[in-house]
Amino acid sequence: MRIPMQITDYTDSFSSLIHAQNSMHPLGLELPPAFTEYPMGYNGRLSSIRVSGIDVVRPNGFYVNAGDTRPTFQPTKQLDFEIELGAFISNPIEFGRSKNAKTAAKHIFGYVLHNDWSARDIQKYEMPPLGPMHSKGFITTISPWIVTVDALEDSKTKPPLSNETQIHPSLVADEKDHGVYDIELHISIARNGDKPVKIVRANFADSYWSVPQMIAYQSSAGHGLNTGDLVASGTIASPAPENKTGLGTYGCLLEAFAQRHRLPEVGGKPMSWVEDGDTVTMDGWFMSKDGRMCGFGGLTSIIQPARSSWD
Repeated sequence: MRIPMQITDYTDSFSSLIHAQNSMHPLGLELPPAFTEYPMGYNGRLSSIRVSGIDVVRPNGFYVNAGDTRPTFQPTKQLDFEIELGAFISNPIEFGRSKNAKTAAKHIFGYVLHNDWSARDIQKYEMPPLGPMHSKGFITTISPWIVTVDALEDSKTKPPLSNETQIHPSLVADEKDHGVYDIELHISIARNGDKPVKIVRANFADSYWSVPQMIAYQSSAGHGLNTGDLVASGTIASPAPENKTGLGTYGCLLEAFAQRHRLPEVGGKPMSWVEDGDTVTMDGWFMSKDGRMCGFGGLTSIIQPARSSWD
């Protein structure tokens, strides 16, 4: 498999209110005030974007073990996935120009599945004050086929939830060309040679911010976007079920554990963090114009142990 388009730049976002509430509130963290003002994001690492089928090597990084006062450089014990979509830019935005959310959709060619792999223990230690580096930059995987916006046309839902609030006029999404779709997304894990077990699901229709809004905000600084830029949606989550047992409606394990949700067993034992040898598969589905279910193609990776030596 090959990367479906030559990637020129990459940004990721923090755009699901449900994801934020699921993961932050139970941990005693507050939603950043900026979250409801504009689609927050950060510049990612282009060099580590890989296509489906590439193994994920457990990353090393610094974090503090229980009972210690200083960090140790060691493999992550809390390897996590993140359910996302990635949008490829086809029509560039010239340096120095800005677009509003109503016109930004015309710059999107299509979408791929996007897994923003994360090391939560490393992330917790390195986040303050500049944000994640090793905890998210070690690899990001995407599916090898782009589903065009034309193919998704009949899966459009209502505009993003942020449209119902008092946001800046440049960020108000178009009532029709808003970029929110009914796309059902799942994560399955196979362990110890057993059959894959579906552990979480989420739907892109539950987005608080849409990709056209992300593009509008990014372009507002005047830095421009290029053909081939990849704009990731951020972790996608759906409302948490009342029954905290079985299939979860979360975009990552961090959310499920923060919500004290007992996910389906994998490999004959309770689901914990992703383990070495696990095969992790994301899939996404939408309805075509003629009423058929269409898929994005699978996004699969096998987890390999951390490297123990360096050149």
